[in-house]
Amino acid sequence: MVMDRVAGLTGEPALAAAFAAAVHRLHPARPPAPDRLVALPVPAVESRSLVVAGPGVLAAGPAGVGGLRALAAMTGAPVLNTFGAKGVLRWDDPAHAGTAGLQRDDFFLGGVTDADLVITTGLDADETTGLVRDPARTIDVPPAHLRFAAGGWPPPTQAPTRPPLYVRLSETVGPLYASDAQPPPPPRAVAALSGRGLVVADPGAAGFWVARTFPTTEPGSVVVPARPQPGFAAAAAVISALEGRHAVAVTVGPLDDLTLGLLDLARIEGLGVVLQVWTGEGEEVAAATAGPTAGSSVRVEPVRVDWSVLDELVAVAGPVVAWT
Repeated sequence: MVMDRVAGLTGEPALAAAFAAAVHRLHPARPPAPDRLVALPVPAVESRSLVVAGPGVLAAGPAGVGGLRALAAMTGAPVLNTFGAKGVLRWDDPAHAGTAGLQRDDFFLGGVTDADLVITTGLDADETTGLVRDPARTIDVPPAHLRFAAGGWPPPTQAPTRPPLYVRLSETVGPLYASDAQPPPPPRAVAALSGRGLVVADPGAAGFWVARTFPTTEPGSVVVPARPQPGFAAAAAVISALEGRHAVAVTVGPLDDLTLGLLDLARIEGLGVVLQVWTGEGEEVAAATAGPTAGSSVRVEPVRVDWSVLDELVAVAGPVVAWT
């Protein structure tokens, strides 16, 4: 059992906390389904609906993700996901309205205040800073009930309309993916992670860019915690290695003692762990590269990035509010 091995590796409270946070995010407990079915009222003609989905949808498994996709198809409503629910819809799905909960204006630009009906599901309060709920226009549907909630709705007559959040961020971030600037902007570093398996990132600068710009195609393929937790990315990579799943952990330099300790632990256990350490121009990376040695199962990849491009996103959606 993987969890038995994890328990055997936790020798101090800080290490145990990092593993506990990683287990919670990688393998969230499935939420109980209420006995009473939540049915959505049939909308008036020309009314606008929006779905706001959180990590509880992923935790509900196929019933949650499949139900959300069925609900989007039945209602024609765009789906705005929080950063803990990345992948519930592909990044290029016509119903995908963007990722929210990272910047101050995400939910406003995501269309929450403009919608006649806001359907929330599986939300985590730590990911909803800036979300204003109007009880008269908001209905919460348990993830297990999503497939059945809109059974009385007429078929949608038009494709979902993407909100300003998706459109403006796409216009801003799109050119950064292919930028030739040196050091590269973070979205280019994020794009290079595609196809490398599970991506886990520490909250903060690395987690923001991964959560904001990773082009997610599969549920649960990107994991960023909702609360600050030292050593999260390294702990999640260790657990993934124990499970036989390839993962790339992303953090910023210089590395904290807990992350360095987790790398040492992975090396002792012979676990294949990959850690990218992002730093800006002139920032210290020596602490990131001093530990692992040639032939080790642990690989550290220093990556230089241009942090200044964050100003472009702040101009679109306001300051970063996640993890504050």
